[in-house]
Amino acid sequence: KQWYQRRVAITAGRGTPSEDLEEHLGPDDSASQTGLDRAQLLEKYQQALNERDKILNLNSQCQHKIAEHFRKKKGADERQEVEKSVTDQEQRYMKCLQALDELELENELTQKEAESRSNEEREKMEEKKNLVDEMTAQYFEFKKGVAKQAVNSRSGKPLALKDIEQYIANEKKKEKSTDCDSALIPLL
Repeated sequence: KQWYQRRVAITAGRGTPSEDLEEHLGPDDSASQTGLDRAQLLEKYQQALNERDKILNLNSQCQHKIAEHFRKKKGADERQEVEKSVTDQEQRYMKCLQALDELELENELTQKEAESRSNEEREKMEEKKNLVDEMTAQYFEFKKGVAKQAVNSRSGKPLALKDIEQYIANEKKKEKSTDCDSALIPLL
């Protein structure tokens, strides 16, 4: 137990070596009782202090070497992580570019398909419009033929060709105005 107390006091480093030695030996202890003289004890104590300083210096150097090693290792690990991160980002970027290319191609195909459908519908509309125009012309010819055979109910004479054409022209005018009205209504 005394040895431990002395060691603790030595490592604490309080006071001068001779004061520390006297403090740890106590007033009862003397150099003659331990079998060693004071000079030898001071010399051993000084050696122990020197050895402690050397060990502390060595410990400090080792701590610095360890810290430097871990710092380098951490830097290398971070570089690897950065390289992995860059690689991951490049792969994700390439995937995004591929997806973008696919979407652009799909968009082009959709636009072509929509344009094709639109053209088909326009052609159908033109065909139907032509059919309607043809049927309308036939209708007016039929009306004209019926009007030519008609007889005025008051006079009993056939209707004048001039009146028939005027009547048909008025009816065509009405038909055109309804066509224009329907053209103003947007298709939904």
